[in-house]
Amino acid sequence: MRNREKNKAFTIIELLVAMALLTVLLLVSGMVFRMAADAHRRAGATTEIMQKLRAITDQLDNDFAGLRKDAMIFIIWQAINENGRYVRHDKIVFFADGNFQSYQPDATGNVLSGNLARISYMQARPVRPSDFPGSWWQHPSAANVEPINRILARSQHILSSGQAILFPDFTRLPSSGTFDQAENLQWEWWNNSLEYDNQTLTAWKNLPLSKKQYLLPVLTDVKWSNITNVSGGLIVEGQTATNVHNLFAQGVGEFSIQSWLALDNEPPRWFPEVDPDGDGNISDTDFFLAGSVIDEENVPGLLYPHVPTSPALDAGGILSSRTISSTVGQSLWYYPRTEIDEKHFEKIPGLGRALKFTFTLYDSKGVFTDGKTFTHIVRLGD
Repeated sequence: MRNREKNKAFTIIELLVAMALLTVLLLVSGMVFRMAADAHRRAGATTEIMQKLRAITDQLDNDFAGLRKDAMIFIIWQAINENGRYVRHDKIVFFADGNFQSYQPDATGNVLSGNLARISYMQARPVRPSDFPGSWWQHPSAANVEPINRILARSQHILSSGQAILFPDFTRLPSSGTFDQAENLQWEWWNNSLEYDNQTLTAWKNLPLSKKQYLLPVLTDVKWSNITNVSGGLIVEGQTATNVHNLFAQGVGEFSIQSWLALDNEPPRWFPEVDPDGDGNISDTDFFLAGSVIDEENVPGLLYPHVPTSPALDAGGILSSRTISSTVGQSLWYYPRTEIDEKHFEKIPGLGRALKFTFTLYDSKGVFTDGKTFTHIVRLGD
């Protein structure tokens, strides 16, 4: 009897309790491991996004520190309805002083350098041969791909007149008529592949409007509208294929440009906006409307400094002659073309004393499914 009591084994109940405790410990350990792994993934994704943020904001600061207010600035504002929310896909082209070098050497092995460049920021998309079952230039815009796959493209073209290079030379633009397809594609290739403009700033500034109307669509993938009523605008076309020299930041799902608008007869605010007062009603938007929705193709924009009055620009939705048709119940919004100049720079809607850039950044692994949105303000005046 005593020997049997000394060798007594675990009971079924004790084994079940032990197994239950072990299961609980394994579950808790699994939860802790998953939480630790998730925290590690989120930390890595946050680090990646913050690196992108720092790169973008530093580059914006550097570029706009040398902004040439005596040169051309061209801005396009576009808002596209994506799953019930208007997402901005804005574009800007301007000139700046700085210390610029080409990313790659030319055919002779020399790296091109200069102190003045034409700079642009706009969204683009990754390009693969499989994307183009038809003609390669008929490709969709960045807005037609997932936000995580969109690219913020920055290009710089050093003004290099007098150096031993051949193209592009803007004097080769036609003086009248329109580009045929071959010329248009050639200019698009030059703009997206080369890193210089064989031109002086003075020659750039003195380009007649007829040539600007050919050149700006190639630089920004928009075209002038032929619509003659006041609700017409600039038509956004397919986004240009991205190349190495303008691949700046991947995973930029939204990019908007706003200026601090401080006119005498209205409260100061950021301009333009889809819903300035935040009431959820877009009837007071700064964008063109098509009925009760924003016109996503005929978009507003700004060409600075002002150009002589032109029917093409009056019908093109440029802010310097901007009106909204009363047929869709909108109020008149007008700013005099003759004041789109350096003297009035700080009050020009779309430029002003400061620019606010808003962008939504995504990590490469998709940890933050909705991305992270940031704003960055660059001062243009006192």
